[in-house]
Amino acid sequence: MVKRGPVSARSMTGFGVASGETSLGSVAVECRALNHRGLTVKLRLAAECQGFEAALEARVRSRIDRGAVSMAVAVQVRNVPDAVIDLALAERVVDELRELAQKLGTAVTLSDVLAFPGVIPVERAGVRLTREVPDDLLALVDAALDALLESRRSEGASTAAAIEEQLDALERASASVAERAPQLAGLYRDRVLQRVNEFLEGRARTMEPGEVVREVAVFADRVDVAEEQQRLAAHLARGRALLAESGPIGRSLEFLVQEMLREVNTLGSKVLDADIAHQVVAMKTAIDRIREQAANLE
Repeated sequence: MVKRGPVSARSMTGFGVASGETSLGSVAVECRALNHRGLTVKLRLAAECQGFEAALEARVRSRIDRGAVSMAVAVQVRNVPDAVIDLALAERVVDELRELAQKLGTAVTLSDVLAFPGVIPVERAGVRLTREVPDDLLALVDAALDALLESRRSEGASTAAAIEEQLDALERASASVAERAPQLAGLYRDRVLQRVNEFLEGRARTMEPGEVVREVAVFADRVDVAEEQQRLAAHLARGRALLAESGPIGRSLEFLVQEMLREVNTLGSKVLDADIAHQVVAMKTAIDRIREQAANLE
């Protein structure tokens, strides 16, 4: 039984939200992450957050290494004085929204009008258009990212458990090969003796066991898979060690899977035995499942 270490693997998928009161108003932050070969960040920010794009993207990149991450920040402004509203623009927006609402069979609300860019000019509303993010907003962003990372850790633990199961299956199949392989030379020797003696039957002589020693020795060397199994065992140990490492491991695990498959392919091509062929199929199946799971890890 292999001793398990603590699992630190993180999934690339996850979800996190946070909301609260800030100097900008009532803010809701939502973060989502999906699988991706590298790291991409997409932001959807309220008008009150103009100028924060670079700082918020940097915040995400400082905490996440891989995945397609999207962050949405919604702001509900409270107690807006009439003086800051662009009434002329608001009237035009109302007319256009009413016309659209009639076609769609919906209603127009005050929130719809106020949400239109420019109806509440950002500059006149007192929002600073700088790259510096208010501390209270940044705290909510961090809280949403915390929730996202916790979600990724939870999913990562489930994925790591699935990979562990396949590593165990791969190890069991390899053990079966190790048990079967040493028997092949003896079986081959017996078959050679039988076939040759059947050929020589009636010719007043038989082949002695010692006469096939050289041929059997060559065969035994050809079907020796000890090196492949040693390297495969090392890859299995490395795979389990990766699952316990902190930080991104997905790509390393994907490369390791390629090395595992190389050893199994070599093993299968060297030994033409039905029992071992079945184990090779089982090992390739386990490796394929590990590859699928590894693609979900950061």
